[in-house]
Amino acid sequence: MELLPSEKAVYTDEQTGRTVWQMTGRPGSEAERCKNVSCYQEVEGFTADEKYLLFKSDRTGCFQLYRAELFSGEIARLTDVLDLSAFSFAIGPDGRTAFFFAGCRVCSVDVETGEQTVVMDFEGEILGTIPDAPPSFSGNGDCLVLQFEIAEGVRAATVGCLATGAHTQVFRWQGKMNHPQVCPGDDDLITFVPGPDTQNDMSLPQEKRARTWVWDGKSGETRPFLTMPKGYRATHEYWDHAGDRFYYHRKTVPSGGSTAVASVDRDGGDGRIHSEHARKLGHSSIDWTSTFIVSDVQVDGENELFLIDAETGKAEILCWPNTRSVYDQTSHVHPSISAGGNFIDFTLDRCGPSDVYVYPLEQI
Repeated sequence: MELLPSEKAVYTDEQTGRTVWQMTGRPGSEAERCKNVSCYQEVEGFTADEKYLLFKSDRTGCFQLYRAELFSGEIARLTDVLDLSAFSFAIGPDGRTAFFFAGCRVCSVDVETGEQTVVMDFEGEILGTIPDAPPSFSGNGDCLVLQFEIAEGVRAATVGCLATGAHTQVFRWQGKMNHPQVCPGDDDLITFVPGPDTQNDMSLPQEKRARTWVWDGKSGETRPFLTMPKGYRATHEYWDHAGDRFYYHRKTVPSGGSTAVASVDRDGGDGRIHSEHARKLGHSSIDWTSTFIVSDVQVDGENELFLIDAETGKAEILCWPNTRSVYDQTSHVHPSISAGGNFIDFTLDRCGPSDVYVYPLEQI
């Protein structure tokens, strides 16, 4: 495992006066002009002990996985692969192993030791490679779900055992399928986003406008799960850590109206609005106790990071990432929260190529 010097720099946000840690690409460092990117917001980027932060970087010419020690800033390279999928990486259920997709393989790496393992290999079973999407783990942490194309225009959702590598196709879908996610409270519920996205076509009947569908393992059926009222669309959905509620961003169609962070229960009912704002709340995550939500804003060049009380909806600005291009995946802010609830990681590109930042919540 290659160890690299710290690139950490601590600065004060000019508009809030709060402390922010820049973990990569400090001016003058060797990685100053490289792309460094945190994980997708719906998965865990910190080890459970909050010692390390996982990120990807193209500093060797292609993206690899790295860890940064939060307090010292020391960096270590964890992988050496040619086909790492862009956002398909996360800390796994044990809190110390990172999982990632590379070509047709599901791989893992021990964040502490750097020991790497091929967990599953789908070579010859799928068309192309495993699509780029964050891994989704079962509630008890023994399995993950992923999807891939098995025939022209046919997708299969597959559940794989992390301990043995054994995997089973649980259902097939004609057409595109994105972001399969296991409900942490019920492994028999897998939500997914079908394609194409028809939400903006208000002439369609409601059953044709569903953003999210669900596969129910008990009945073996798939059905629409999350559909917005006319005039709205849903994006960036995720389960809370208990699997009790399914969160999403409700956006106005056409754009320009308010945005809300909302949720439904495990049955797709009991809809709640947790925060509604004139700003375009873009991507969010919720802490492990479902107490607070962190959301970025999708406005190029001028975007804040909100901390939202999940019960009252009260929101405060933590800092201003001000990432320049919120529609480039490698510069999306994509905030995620550590398991202990003490840190938030995010990405921004206001200083050039994207870099990884941490907001320590203990200063509040």
